[in-house]
Amino acid sequence: MLYSLHVENLSLIAIAIIFVVVLGGGTRTDRPNVTNAYITDPIRLSQRSAHQEQFKQVDVSNLLTDAEALRYRNYLARKRYKGLRYPETSARPVWARVSYVVLERDHRVLMTFDDRYYFGMAGNSTSFGLFSFLGGDSKQLIVSQDVNRGGAQWIAKLSRSPRIIFNSSKWGVGREVNDMGIIDLDNDGVFEITAPICDFYDLQDKMSMSQIPLPTIVLKYDPEKEKYLPANPLFQDYLIEGTTDFENVGTGDEFNHRSIVLGRVLDLIYAGKQRDAWKYFERAYKLNDKVDIKRRVKSILARQPVYNFIYNHGKKY
Repeated sequence: MLYSLHVENLSLIAIAIIFVVVLGGGTRTDRPNVTNAYITDPIRLSQRSAHQEQFKQVDVSNLLTDAEALRYRNYLARKRYKGLRYPETSARPVWARVSYVVLERDHRVLMTFDDRYYFGMAGNSTSFGLFSFLGGDSKQLIVSQDVNRGGAQWIAKLSRSPRIIFNSSKWGVGREVNDMGIIDLDNDGVFEITAPICDFYDLQDKMSMSQIPLPTIVLKYDPEKEKYLPANPLFQDYLIEGTTDFENVGTGDEFNHRSIVLGRVLDLIYAGKQRDAWKYFERAYKLNDKVDIKRRVKSILARQPVYNFIYNHGKKY
């Protein structure tokens, strides 16, 4: 029982009222997803959240190689290349060389890692590596396909039946590979993945690119579903504990005002605290475009996969 109540002098009606208030009666449409097997109560990390160096972390750039091929057991990951016509509609196009990765076993292609991240004549860069994301002796394949300020990352489990356990594009997270974090937040020997959401670049008419909030998403491996799933509500202390609700942000610099307030709003929303987030917004946002900004943020959230997983119980995932 979460609360101890002295009820000797309370009537049955009063007791019922207390339970409704404390435990939350009725149906909440903004309650975060807690139906997945690995989600229980938020993991308490408050004593460690201010000391990130205590978490076991790995620099993703140290895992990757620019080699043309990589062998692991009976698997072969190798780069392939193709020509990209640029621009596609030009009568006299030029061709750019772009790369992607295939996973083979016994000379048969099992998987192709190509999210079509190309950037004109600059093409792209593709890298891969091996790391034990899930603990133990086995290693998983990580692949990244990058362009300037963009990219896609995958992690594949190289078991008898290989399986993609993380696909950044599926969740609408990530950018270049160096924006991806590998960290064991709950000290269970299985690494979590962190990556930013870039959907709010849609608000670049309201802020400079450098000021647009890029909420951090934590993804945790679910052994039953054999894939990484968004888990911000589990790691509230790591993501928001000790941070500040900026109640009196000056309005002299409107770009800065939007950036600070919306950054806090989005951190709270993705941590499973949507009601608190919008209450804070109503208090803290002081500019005349308040209604329009709220509408636009909600429109972006409505089509964002991580948001829908957290608040719509992951039914499509």
